[in-house]
Amino acid sequence: MIAQPRESVCEKGCIIMLNKKDQVRNLSVKISSTLKDAEIIYDAFCEVIEEGILAEGKVKVGNIATFEVKDVASRVCRNPKDGSEIIVPEKRRVAVKISSGLKEKVNA
Repeated sequence: MIAQPRESVCEKGCIIMLNKKDQVRNLSVKISSTLKDAEIIYDAFCEVIEEGILAEGKVKVGNIATFEVKDVASRVCRNPKDGSEIIVPEKRRVAVKISSGLKEKVNA
């Protein structure tokens, strides 16, 4: 049995969020395995993605998405309480680009 979302559902019935427990349950159903084996596979998959991002800076996950590390320049912002300027230092972030195939399926 596929897990139902614990969070809200959009107007078209799409799932907004599944937590790890739900994802592992769905994986175990898809591959006909135990929850323990599915959790090992799930954790290994997430670890491979993380290691790839840290080592290469970019990881493509099949026809789903591409994860890429991008640099964000420092900038000057204002404190909303007192209006003083605050310098936000430069940082790196992970950007996610959804594949065009998945976008087409979502918008179908």
